[in-house]
Amino acid sequence: MRPPLLLLTLAAVLVAVPALASDFADGLKGGPDAWRVSGLGPGATLALRTAPARDAAILARYPDGTRLANEGCLIRKSVRWCRVSPWDARKPSGWVIGRDLREATD
Repeated sequence: MRPPLLLLTLAAVLVAVPALASDFADGLKGGPDAWRVSGLGPGATLALRTAPARDAAILARYPDGTRLANEGCLIRKSVRWCRVSPWDARKPSGWVIGRDLREATD
């Protein structure tokens, strides 16, 4: 039996999406050593939280351009969360939403 065209199209899209978004925090393939906060609006900051949840306490806030070490990502309730730590070891590690991270190339 031949699979329906819709199923084949969906499979092709699912295969292509990771390739198009490879510089985003993917959470499923290990990722780079470092992330850069990117894509926030003017004046916005990325919240570093104690746990991978929107209601977890905020430890710090980071503006666009901040470089963070990658400690791994996971998917929780359809949201990609990444555990990160600042380069300054005196500051806390925590969780941020991965959509606002891009691979740091420097």
